[in-house]
Amino acid sequence: MGCVTETPDGRYSLRVPLGKLRSERVIPIERETADLVRALRQLRGERPPTWDPDTCRWVQAIFTNQKNGFLERTSFYRKLKVIANALEITHNVHPHRLRHTYATELLRNGLNLLAVMKLLGHTNLKMTLRYLEVTNEDLGRAYLKAMETARERYATLKSPPSSGEGCPEPPRSVDATFDELLARIQAVRFEHPDPNVRKRIQRIVERLRRAQQEWPDVLR
Repeated sequence: MGCVTETPDGRYSLRVPLGKLRSERVIPIERETADLVRALRQLRGERPPTWDPDTCRWVQAIFTNQKNGFLERTSFYRKLKVIANALEITHNVHPHRLRHTYATELLRNGLNLLAVMKLLGHTNLKMTLRYLEVTNEDLGRAYLKAMETARERYATLKSPPSSGEGCPEPPRSVDATFDELLARIQAVRFEHPDPNVRKRIQRIVERLRRAQQEWPDVLR
């Protein structure tokens, strides 16, 4: 019940107790989240304390089961699925996905990797780097979209003047054609939902790049 703290200048923090990572930490939250916790406290009402096996003490827990014990992960998962189905959400919604979304949204909106590591309670950056893959895909999609817009904008500058039959278009180099092929392959990789397929495509691209470096000058 006492998980939210407020400073004199009106800033809020959430105390995250011991969990899967065996780490207790305090993270900043916005006012809307603090208001939500207050509403949950009121809905909970008066209940006896709950025994916390991690800290070996009695606590006033907000979420409890029918026996006044901690709400199990499976019970929370079932409740979450009911809400997702009611909202007609077709994706697989599970408790850890909320944590995943929290991390990726922070990275997408500019929070640095070290800060996200601290907020998640990770002990090293390797654990946090898993969430960075999604934001790198966002960057790849945004880059390809920007390049496509640039090609369309400057297409008229590449076109020869329309006088008579015009000048024949000069032949493209093998390198330029190959780069366009790789860009199309990368576009497929960025859009594919399966991370295993994305890794396989990336390995293919790396092999093609190595092969390109061995081409004789006549192909360039």
